[in-house]
Amino acid sequence: MSIEKLIVSSCIILSMCAVRADTYTWAGGTDTDWSTPSNWIVNDDHQADTAPDDDDDVILPAPTDAANNYVVTANEPISVNSLTVGSAGAASGCIATFESHTNAMHHVAGELIVYAGGKMMHTALPDTANAAKGECYKLNVTAQSITIKTGGMIDVSACGYAGAKGPGTSSGQDGG
Repeated sequence: MSIEKLIVSSCIILSMCAVRADTYTWAGGTDTDWSTPSNWIVNDDHQADTAPDDDDDVILPAPTDAANNYVVTANEPISVNSLTVGSAGAASGCIATFESHTNAMHHVAGELIVYAGGKMMHTALPDTANAAKGECYKLNVTAQSITIKTGGMIDVSACGYAGAKGPGTSSGQDGG
């Protein structure tokens, strides 16, 4: 076989083996943990066998009723192709929340979009024992692009350092 035919054959085989990203949509129902496979629906047709990973597009849709608001908790770093939190045209008060419960970096290879009804945050300091340690959690995300649409939010209010524990000086009672 000539080298040209070998190269062409290799290219055809590689293109047939290309990894196809799946779309994971949050369904919940088991718990609030990102890593629990049974919380996810893949490609709108079946329950996931694994949690989303590097090649996957992820959607945390806004609920259709405020009584069904939910939080998805990432207890370890996540890495996905794209992440959409909330939904275009979400009803007022209907909120899907991505909550980081780690100091680790979360990575979105492509686009991170936070629509109306979408919220990103990190866990607040849970008690005074942990507050004494200073900063326990971060919302630390890298993405190729980040878009926050009207009604979407990144909210880390009162979730940072405990009073007098942060790197700066403060004249107030709150540290974060």
